Amino acid sequence: VRTFENMRSALTEGPDGFLGWYGRATPDYRDPNDPDRRVDAIISSFSTTETVCEFLALAAEDPALNSRYARQRAEYLDLIENHLVKKHDVRGDYVDLGSAGAIYRMPPSGLKPTTARLTLPHNKHEIIMRGLLALYRVTGRDEYMRKAIKLGTRFKHCLTLKEGRYQWHYWDPAGAWDINPQDPSRWKHWMGPEHRGGYYSLSLNTAVTLYQHGLVFDETDIERFLKTQLEVCWNGDMTNAQWSRVDGSRPPEYTQGAYISHALAPFSQKVAEFLFTGARQEERLE
Repeated sequence: VRTFENMRSALTEGPDGFLGWYGRATPDYRDPNDPDRRVDAIISSFSTTETVCEFLALAAEDPALNSRYARQRAEYLDLIENHLVKKHDVRGDYVDLGSAGAIYRMPPSGLKPTTARLTLPHNKHEIIMRGLLALYRVTGRDEYMRKAIKLGTRFKHCLTLKEGRYQWHYWDPAGAWDINPQDPSRWKHWMGPEHRGGYYSLSLNTAVTLYQHGLVFDETDIERFLKTQLEVCWNGDMTNAQWSRVDGSRPPEYTQGAYISHALAPFSQKVAEFLFTGARQEERLE
């Protein structure tokens, strides 16, 4: 509670009346024609939502904590529902793609033309999905679960099956808003396998999380992700691991970090041993 009070003290009100953590975009993303525009990040909204929901759920399970923090719990829930989450609907950041799922996209103002209204990459949708699922668990409101399912459905539509394994891009276009306004023959963003192991792990966790809820993905999907992990992304060596992207390529400048997913540990003893025993365990303890 003390820590979150520090975060709440940094909240400011945007032009549309919604609270958030606003600031100028970084130079690489800033609109040169509107450099002082203050924007807030969707990921900040939903990662905070997940964390707050964990607090709300834990406090609700303990009568003493429930009573002690009743005021804060009500205020926190109002903040995440009526500001952090609702504003991205009102602003048009959430787009329903019908049977193809749904996406969230960047703000329309304060960003350079090739970033404004850009569909978010898959790893950021995973963070949003977790926030929505956490909010569903706290409120029981179906709309949050439906949106989480929609985001997972869109990710599944973007998967390619090759030799029994899944491949996917870091980013995929979702609509006309992703066309480069400076060159209509191109997309706003590059397309290719994820360039960081952490992004790979987050995107894959979209499928595992929904599978654990009995939604969108099934055992066959998990087996395909395991094949990608064990046959492509990792050479299987416990001491001299080598990492590749989901297509098997490994250009040094675009293959950063370990391409191994913690989410797959429950389904693979080998993955679990690599991540949680030996040198890796010693590193964590240290």
